[in-house]
Amino acid sequence: TRSFSSMLYAGMIMIKILEENNLKKIFKIPEISADFISSIEIPVKELAHKIKDSNLLVALGQAEYYGIAGESSIKIKEMCIMPTEIYYTMEYRHGPISIADKNTVAIIYTSEKSKLNDLRLVKELVDLDVKVICIGEKIAENFKDSAYAYFEIPECSLPLFIIPAQFLGLYWALEKGIDPDTPRNLNKAIVL
Repeated sequence: TRSFSSMLYAGMIMIKILEENNLKKIFKIPEISADFISSIEIPVKELAHKIKDSNLLVALGQAEYYGIAGESSIKIKEMCIMPTEIYYTMEYRHGPISIADKNTVAIIYTSEKSKLNDLRLVKELVDLDVKVICIGEKIAENFKDSAYAYFEIPECSLPLFIIPAQFLGLYWALEKGIDPDTPRNLNKAIVL
């Protein structure tokens, strides 16, 4: 769990160094993360209790958020021992949405660039009784009104996008009576 966030953070620093851009915002991420984590832990724990009987997680994202959606899917699958899926946000509307129902939880990583299409999908999923969780930097009011839950990420803090899903996996597993620290059939490292 820590390694993905750390690698993403290190990658951002390297890109900014290569671009010779101002690094002030990026170097504040560790400081920002402490406040962010403490502000979401209780809401995520409460959310996990509300969705404990759901049996499918779908993680959706476009561009850089697709990788984060993938990591979210894997972490929740491992910790909760349940099926998860990952799709590009708009790809989900072309077939996979057919199995969405009241037992589905969807995490949508939204951005300013994709918000109009994301909102359309959020509304479609809500109409199917899917529990939609929106995660983004600036969550518009219409997302807040439609989503089951949402988490606003501090600006320029891409590594923090994964944190709500990591906490959700932890507390969801505990709600299901599963020890998230000992996932079934997994080893700490893959030996070839």
